[in-house]
Amino acid sequence: MNRATLTQSRELLVVVMSHDGRVLLKQESGDSWWWPLRFTAAAEQSFLSAFREVRLRDPVLGAGRVGPVVARLCREAVVEGRPVCQEFRLFIVKPASVAGPPGIEGGMWWPIGRLGGPGVATFPLELGVLLEGYVGGWIPSSVVTLDA
Repeated sequence: MNRATLTQSRELLVVVMSHDGRVLLKQESGDSWWWPLRFTAAAEQSFLSAFREVRLRDPVLGAGRVGPVVARLCREAVVEGRPVCQEFRLFIVKPASVAGPPGIEGGMWWPIGRLGGPGVATFPLELGVLLEGYVGGWIPSSVVTLDA
């Protein structure tokens, strides 16, 4: 497919990470994948600007400590029967409270070590390894690209 002719989709993937090393992931209706929280970024908006707006609207994210953008991902997919070029930026937020925020509908707290294991399909597939590297301090200090 010619990327220039595809419909463009831009999304933030926000990993909420508790102080005890669990992350909040969500399954969407009819989907078998576990996703970080997803938010749309407008075409004319930077990912950072879109993330700031999301934090203003969501008290759980607004109260947390924000890490850098740790990954970017571009992939071609078919969404609602249309070919789409999807671009993602992954952010990590650690809640201000040690207890962490409550769960969300369709969401579940997962230990990082279980991500990518049997029965736990995540998007992106490399999410578990990426988060282990983030926590362990061995991912590069720049943004990691996970092009599909």
